Amino acid sequence: MSRYATRFNKRDLAEPEILKVLAQLGVEWFEGPPLDGWIVLGKTFIPVEIKTKKGKLTPGQKLFISNCQIHERPFRIWRTPLEAIESINEWRKIKPTRGITCD
Repeated sequence: MSRYATRFNKRDLAEPEILKVLAQLGVEWFEGPPLDGWIVLGKTFIPVEIKTKKGKLTPGQKLFISNCQIHERPFRIWRTPLEAIESINEWRKIKPTRGITCD
């Protein structure tokens, strides 16, 4: 088992709404460890962890994220659809997308 093993098969309640927003933004989502999944922006795969507002990271998730920070690699932790929209827009360096719903 990977040293970054997480509880990958346990999905957070915030995930369905965030995945809906990603689809509206035209962002590809691939479910897969060590976090909840990966998004594709251009030629870049970015690991993403989706948590509820009070959700906590597992030790494996913390280790993986720490490694990303040390090596200055991108990752995201999203708790709300708005956080996902803001991240995608930041990466795309465009004005906020109109017509995307967060409800």
